[in-house]
Amino acid sequence: MHDAARRAIAKFYFDNKQYLDSTRVADMGALNINGSTRDVIPHVVGFDIVAGNGVDVVIAPGSIPDEHKQRYGAVVSCASFTFCPDPAAYKKQLIELLQPGGLLFLIMCSNKCRMQHSTSNNSYGFTDAFRLELKDLERFFSNEFEILELAETNYEHPDFNLLGRLRG
Repeated sequence: MHDAARRAIAKFYFDNKQYLDSTRVADMGALNINGSTRDVIPHVVGFDIVAGNGVDVVIAPGSIPDEHKQRYGAVVSCASFTFCPDPAAYKKQLIELLQPGGLLFLIMCSNKCRMQHSTSNNSYGFTDAFRLELKDLERFFSNEFEILELAETNYEHPDFNLLGRLRG
């Protein structure tokens, strides 16, 4: 995780601390490669497609275990969406984790990002090729989520930060 992502997660936590400290928080793509959400929000439950540091629940792509469905008041997804070959399946997983009215905080590379990023070695061969325009990201999530914040940052790295509340 680069410094701008760490700062964005810290701001999300600071701005929503009372709520986040009183609910279960999931971290989608939790493997700690160079920092993780758990560095900022210590009580997250980490989900990833591989076992390792920061991962509490290993999942298959597109699959959330029944015992974790609708159990979380918030889900953080930092940089994992960029590696997803099936965006609809990834969004479905995020929705399945969240309780109605739960918060999603998603960070992904903007379409302006030209960097190649690494991820864990995985048997799925996922790459970081997925990019969207800002308006397309909003459109992709707006049916299921009330978009509370959506911004493009360009600090060390061009990212989109999306904060949404699950409708329903």
